[in-house]
Amino acid sequence: MTGAMSVDDLPPHMRERAREQLLIPKTPAVGKSDVSNMREIERIMARAEQGINTEPLRGDVKPRGRNGGRRAQPEHEHQRQLFSWADDAITRLALPDVEWLYAIPNGGHRHKATAGKMKAEGVRAGYPDIGLDVARSGFNGFRGELKAPGAPGANENQRRWHAWLKRQGYCVVVCHGWEAMRDEIIGYLTMDKER
Repeated sequence: MTGAMSVDDLPPHMRERAREQLLIPKTPAVGKSDVSNMREIERIMARAEQGINTEPLRGDVKPRGRNGGRRAQPEHEHQRQLFSWADDAITRLALPDVEWLYAIPNGGHRHKATAGKMKAEGVRAGYPDIGLDVARSGFNGFRGELKAPGAPGANENQRRWHAWLKRQGYCVVVCHGWEAMRDEIIGYLTMDKER
């Protein structure tokens, strides 16, 4: 698909809210900053749809495979890129609630002693990677499971946590790639704030 992404291209559960927030403003007059924010969000989503990386990775560290001397960590790189985008989105896109986005360090490869300490401190297998404790449209908050592109979906522990969190009133998504997670976060934050 080429060209700008439309509201119809969003996941079904976000379409109506996006139309309300982006296309039919609730206030009688739309300020210049509101229009430019909408255009910036549409530009980023269109570039992502075309496969254009809108935010280059910071630094020169690249994941390497076995022959590169270090184990590749594609999920780490995608999560790092997501938070790099989030740091800029607070001011550039006027999405101040992105400030409350945080990572939950449950996964990853660690030394056995570190893993044991973390388990003793309450780390639970399967809990989502990303949290955003901002209420929107009847949800208590947002939880996201970030997977590298091409990686398998959620495992059994993750599915159990996701089901429980949904019953508790959280919006829970599983995304492959940081761009997909970014789009879900933008969609969530642009939902109606009314509960």
